[in-house]
Amino acid sequence: MSYSLAIDTVSREPNITLFTDLKIIKVKEFGQIKSSGNLLGLIKDELDSENLIKNDLNDIVVCNGPGNFTGIRIGISLGQGISRSLGLMLTCLPLFGLLFFTSKTKGNRILLYEYKKNNYLLKYIEKDEKKKDLDFSQFENINLDALEKKIRDLDACELVGFSSVPTKTDFEDLIYTKFDESVNISVPKKTLSELMANQMLKSRAKRSFGNAPIYY
Repeated sequence: MSYSLAIDTVSREPNITLFTDLKIIKVKEFGQIKSSGNLLGLIKDELDSENLIKNDLNDIVVCNGPGNFTGIRIGISLGQGISRSLGLMLTCLPLFGLLFFTSKTKGNRILLYEYKKNNYLLKYIEKDEKKKDLDFSQFENINLDALEKKIRDLDACELVGFSSVPTKTDFEDLIYTKFDESVNISVPKKTLSELMANQMLKSRAKRSFGNAPIYY
């Protein structure tokens, strides 16, 4: 059986998800580590605990942002190092693409990402007359003071939010308190590496893009 490994270093507390073509095997959150240099050793320990050897791994999945620049750089460098040294496929998944695919409606949507405390990246996805998603390649950097007005000014039926900071419950409380009456709220109860693994599992089941790199 071949395994895939999703690595999240965009979040302040790195985490990994080990999965096969059929299901998720293990999710591990490392908490706040002192040095990114320790991360590779921590990942190796988790693979060893599952009695996996290098030949068991098929591919590595990382997030290419947007978000914390240092975290993105560490994740991509780590993914490239592991994949090149072991001859594995490397897949890069965009954060807003992951949030887009967790949305539950087909109308106008707001994708909101808290990359540090009370600082957000926001994307607005609007349907055209043919019910197709318009281009949403641009995102906006916005702080807490301007966030509520911005969301209320947008014509959206759903807000998909995600936070990479340790106090995720504060983010959820904020979202549900301020916007519950204006839009439908969706806050995934999973780590970013789990979202990556779930998206890969869905795509492999549909054979839509397999292991190829994906960009949104």
